[in-house]
Amino acid sequence: MKRALKGKEICNGCGACEYVCKQKAITMLANTEGFLYPQVDNEKCTDCGACSKVCSKDITKYNVNIGNAKAFQSKNDRLLFESSSGGLIPSLAIEVINNGGVFYSTEYIPNDKGAFWSRIESTIDIFKTCGSKYFQIPMPMHIIKSIVTDLKDREVLFVGTPCQVGAIRRVIPTSLQDRLVTVDLICGGVQSPSVENKYLYFLSQLKHATVITHKFRAKDYGWKRKYLSVIEYSDGSRELRVGARDLFARMYASGCFLRECCYNCEYVGRSRVGDITAGDCWGMDNSGDSCFKKGKGISLAVANTDKGKVMIESICKNANYMKLNDSILDENKPLNHRTKRPILRNAAYSLLNHLPISLTAMIICYKYTVKRILGKG
Repeated sequence: MKRALKGKEICNGCGACEYVCKQKAITMLANTEGFLYPQVDNEKCTDCGACSKVCSKDITKYNVNIGNAKAFQSKNDRLLFESSSGGLIPSLAIEVINNGGVFYSTEYIPNDKGAFWSRIESTIDIFKTCGSKYFQIPMPMHIIKSIVTDLKDREVLFVGTPCQVGAIRRVIPTSLQDRLVTVDLICGGVQSPSVENKYLYFLSQLKHATVITHKFRAKDYGWKRKYLSVIEYSDGSRELRVGARDLFARMYASGCFLRECCYNCEYVGRSRVGDITAGDCWGMDNSGDSCFKKGKGISLAVANTDKGKVMIESICKNANYMKLNDSILDENKPLNHRTKRPILRNAAYSLLNHLPISLTAMIICYKYTVKRILGKG
């Protein structure tokens, strides 16, 4: 058999192989951990090799130029508050939409549609995409097809994890990529959607009310490295949990529930796949620079291509910004280092599939559990 799709330790579940298969022999199916992997129907497969080519295709990476790195903070107060950091992504989206283009990113509605990919062509809808999602959101076939269709006559801004940006660049015809602007998010790895689903169920059972909002990085107490989670319920109540006191955030921080490929991520480092690299501008969080509103959030914006440079410069007129030095880039750990695979990763999902999520977290995140018992957490 000629197919040579990547193994579990490398496959990021991007779905590019499914998209290019003309025989429709590949289906992305969830494994026992809830992560999607390609499954090949041998009766339909003709061994054409299209999937192997797109899976192994080398994508040009752009070296990060510190001269093109900026700290960015939007002057739009609502946009700044709704964003996880400095409002870079929605600012880019507004610029593209105002110029007749469309924006592709992810939305999140707890206990309804969950997290899903969206095509946005109205600036009013941009706020739906704001906020972090610390679990993998698969890219469906219809979204890729929609992007290809849009690129025939308009500009498209695509924002995703580096592996998703890489997938889009692999499958979009070269002739259409002039209108494509990609933003790769600095990513520390993704959990399975099953973790988030079980957490919402746990909260609903505990509260006897449905979770209607789960914001992973709210700014009610300001922009801080110790993330604030906000949970709102159907009965009108609201909970705020700081850092590891939020069970979901604690499980993510443990590194034990990430997709296997995240521990071997080929996209970590100063070589990037997007026209723009975006993330939190850590290192500026304690900055006394007067041009920024303290505690409101600051984005790291790095232009990796001429296209990205033009785009960032076009939105700086509505923002506070400054050029950065290399020491600031060192502050963003996921930009420079992969997450190390913990030993307890071997048992994490097995426990999650057989025990309540609260007990699973107690075992896997044992260091936090011990601190709580000792009154230090």
